[in-house]
Amino acid sequence: ALWEVERGADTFSEVVCVYVYIDTVLATGMVTRWVPTGADALQDPSRTKGLTYTEEERRLQGLQGLLPPTVTSVDLEVKRAKKQFDACARPLDKYSYLMALQNRNEGLFYTLLMAYLTEMMPFIYTPTVGEACQQYGFLFREPRGMYISIKSRGS
Repeated sequence: ALWEVERGADTFSEVVCVYVYIDTVLATGMVTRWVPTGADALQDPSRTKGLTYTEEERRLQGLQGLLPPTVTSVDLEVKRAKKQFDACARPLDKYSYLMALQNRNEGLFYTLLMAYLTEMMPFIYTPTVGEACQQYGFLFREPRGMYISIKSRGS
């Protein structure tokens, strides 16, 4: 496993992140924070970079063999995601595609959204979200966000 080492974490400007092996970290006695590696790194939608990991990042994070060997740019990933979005026929399908993308790769989701905000807003907000709420039982894939029920009132 790889670890991030934080030195002088009193102020943000003094934080230095270095990837080192765990035995080095433990020997130094520095404050550490676990950095997911291998399949764990790819499963965290807030951290994964899909195919845009550089060769060095793939080596450091143990991703060799877990991704296709091609390194792509963020621009190419956005174009690919946009093409997949456009292939969805119904508004609810577009909504489902975007939510699945967010659950898979948040960075790509938000980059795509910002690049095509005007076009995509109707699918992540009104009117499509209203239909998504009506179809919630059919569309639910995994918990995300906050769920409030009338039964939660006062607790």
